[in-house]
Amino acid sequence: MIHIKLIEYAMEENISQKLNKISPVEENTDELFSIFNSVDGYALPFVIFNIQAGSFVVRQRINLKGKDFNYISELSYPPNYCCNTYGRANIPFHSMFYCCSFSMNNNSPLPRYIALQETSSFLKDTNSIGIERSTCSRWDVVQQLDVLALPFSANYDRTIADIEQIKIEWNSIFNDVNIDKSALELVNYMSDEIAKDSRSAIDYFKIANFIYFLLYLNENTMSFDGLIYPSVAAGGEGFNMVLKPETVDGKLKFNAASLCYLIKNGIKAELYPINQSVGCNLDGSLIYVPHKDFDNSKCDGLSFIN
Repeated sequence: MIHIKLIEYAMEENISQKLNKISPVEENTDELFSIFNSVDGYALPFVIFNIQAGSFVVRQRINLKGKDFNYISELSYPPNYCCNTYGRANIPFHSMFYCCSFSMNNNSPLPRYIALQETSSFLKDTNSIGIERSTCSRWDVVQQLDVLALPFSANYDRTIADIEQIKIEWNSIFNDVNIDKSALELVNYMSDEIAKDSRSAIDYFKIANFIYFLLYLNENTMSFDGLIYPSVAAGGEGFNMVLKPETVDGKLKFNAASLCYLIKNGIKAELYPINQSVGCNLDGSLIYVPHKDFDNSKCDGLSFIN
C-alpha cells in the first residue's frame, strides 16, 4: 500500500509581516533589531537632504506654569535622564534635538508655527480660551547638515509642494532601477510608522528604534546628522527634523530666543513674541528685552493657562 503525505511548505514571511507581529508593549528589541539586520544596510534607499551653512532651524518649548527658560541649555536637547519614554524619533534615555526647518516653498507656514502645532495641545483644542506661554529659539547652521529622509509615501492632509515633488521623484527613480525589495519594503514600512498620529508613547517603539539603528548602528547611515520628516501634527504642511546631540554641539549655534503668547479664543488663535534675548549674563543666563510691538490690550479678559 502506498501512503501519500501532503507537506505544506509555509512561505517565508516578508519584512512587513514580521514587523506586524511585533507588539510594541512587549518591547522585544532583540527581535526588532534582528529584522533590521536581516536587510543589507547598504541597500537601504533614502532621500538625502543637505541643509546648508547659513540656514537656521527653530525649536519650541512650552513654558511650565510660572517658569521661564533662562539658559541656553534649557532650550537645547534635554539630558538623557529626562527622556524616560519613547518619542517619535528617540528611544528612552537617549535624547535627541527636535526642531523645524524651512521648506523650499516660500508659501509654506513659518517653522515656528509648525513647531507650535507639534508641541501645543492647547492649540489643538478648538474650544479652549486663554493664553499659553511658550519659548521659541533660533539655531544657526554653521556647518552643513546631512540628514536622511524616509520616502514620503504616507498621505497627509495638507501636504506642501516640496513633499509632493519628492514623492514624484522617488516613485520615478525606483520604477527605473533595480532595488533590493526587502530594503525598500523596510523603509516604506517605517515611512508609514513615522507618519502615524500616535496617542501613546509606546506606539513609537518601532520607528524610534529604527531611527536609532540608522543613526547609531548601521554602518552606511550612522555618519548622517539626523532625519527629516513631514510634520504629522501639521498634516504635512511643513518639516520636522531630529538631530543627534553631537551634531547640535558641533554644527549649530544658538542665535536667540523669544517668549511668545499664544492668545486663543476657540478656533481663533494668534502667536505673539513678547520679548527677545539679546545676549547672556556672566553666569550664562539669557538677557531678555521686551518686544516693542506687542500690545498688552490683546490679553484683556483672558487668563494664562501656564
